[in-house]
Amino acid sequence: FSPTEMDWDGEGGLFLCPMQVGADGAEAFQLLVDADWQKTVYPSAPDAGPFKAHDVLGPDGRGHGKNWKIGGSPQEEAKPGANLAIVAALDSKGRVRMVDWQPF
Repeated sequence: FSPTEMDWDGEGGLFLCPMQVGADGAEAFQLLVDADWQKTVYPSAPDAGPFKAHDVLGPDGRGHGKNWKIGGSPQEEAKPGANLAIVAALDSKGRVRMVDWQPF
């Protein structure tokens, strides 16, 4: 695994990262601040997604085993090869308040 830098959209106040869903139709991830595993941003529940209630936690080093999971819910339309953008929206203090993914 190698971290991928996210693109900043200052107008929208969010970070974006385009990605392609792999052959199994699912992807798991956390966000790293400055590519540092001791500064992970992660969900409060394992395999979190837009259809599973969770809080955004971190940045800290306590997120082991807690990932967002694309394709973790039948309501999602994550299929192998789908092009998605991971979105991390910030609050007024610059902290991640919401993580989602959208097709593009």
